[in-house]
Amino acid sequence: MPKKMIRRRVTGPFSSELAAQMRRARKEVEAHKDDLLSRGKALLLSQQVATLLKEVRQERGLTANDVATRMGIDAGNFSRLESGQSNPTLDTVARYANALGVELAVVVKSN
Repeated sequence: MPKKMIRRRVTGPFSSELAAQMRRARKEVEAHKDDLLSRGKALLLSQQVATLLKEVRQERGLTANDVATRMGIDAGNFSRLESGQSNPTLDTVARYANALGVELAVVVKSN
């Protein structure tokens, strides 16, 4: 889409007050860009870990309720954990691995 069209679509129907709010929001996002990007990386990592643990759970024939019960959390929280919608602590991930009967190993390497 040409830039001019996008500009019309974005600024056209908005009042000047709403356009000013959007500019302030854009500046706020820019000011916290690095923090937001690092959070995105953390969420991506938790989604990758959640996917791996879910595969292990399924390979072992365990239901989500089985593992949630073993972890001592409710099914809703477990669902968010397993779907990667939450950003769990390392302790929570370790409890998940323990409930599956697998060892959690964390390796940090410098480049």
